[in-house]
Amino acid sequence: LAGRGAEAPSFLQCRPEESWFIRPCTYDMVFNNNVIWEESPLCAKEGKVRIIYAKDVQAPQGMMNKPEETVKLQKLHTYHRTFSLEAPMFMSLAARGACGPRPRGKVLDTWQVAQRDAGGVCEAEEKAEKEQNRTPLIP
Repeated sequence: LAGRGAEAPSFLQCRPEESWFIRPCTYDMVFNNNVIWEESPLCAKEGKVRIIYAKDVQAPQGMMNKPEETVKLQKLHTYHRTFSLEAPMFMSLAARGACGPRPRGKVLDTWQVAQRDAGGVCEAEEKAEKEQNRTPLIP
């Protein structure tokens, strides 16, 4: 793809519905070997993680930090997106939102989801609120 105005072949272009532009895809987007997993306290008891998404199969509960033993444990969970050639073996776990082994592979993204109904606040949001509520010192 050298040269001015070169464009990725059509099979390597993503066309997100919410976007008006075409962007070149990375290898993991084209072949979709992504696994999204959640650090769940319930699954951690067994040394596992909750599988939320694998190769176009999504857990019915989505990223709701559920189910957990108590509402308090739903406050704040960390999620990861991993590129893994083992993604197909996680599809049945993702369909149920079940606990499974941590996917091997490169972690591409990490983020947090706060369950506000359970009193959760993301760390970045909490920091921003503290900065905003800080009283300026007047000399």
